[in-house]
Amino acid sequence: MEKLLRKEMTLGKIRPVKYDKAESEEAEIYRYLDMELGDFKHSRSGCRYLLTAIEIGTKTTHKLIKITDLYSKVAEIYNTKPVNVERSIRYCLHPHGWANKEFIYRAIEQIQYNKF
Repeated sequence: MEKLLRKEMTLGKIRPVKYDKAESEEAEIYRYLDMELGDFKHSRSGCRYLLTAIEIGTKTTHKLIKITDLYSKVAEIYNTKPVNVERSIRYCLHPHGWANKEFIYRAIEQIQYNKF
């Protein structure tokens, strides 16, 4: 994994700190989900599927990706069916009033372009 440097303030002094780019991307997705969903339950399977779908979407280079393709890719990773992925994500988002496609596309766009 690529190591990057960033500056960290410590008692008025600036020093370089190494961190993993992959870890920072995942932390950014978690931060976005916590901001949008509030009481985001990390242990639910739907939330894990949602996190993985957003992660795959942010790493995809072409702008348009079918939501069903995302469900298929997530289902392969977790060894389940795409319909189970869709249902679990729907149950995760439903209490917050979001539709799957709407939330996932919005999250991907905002995380890719750091608009949140």
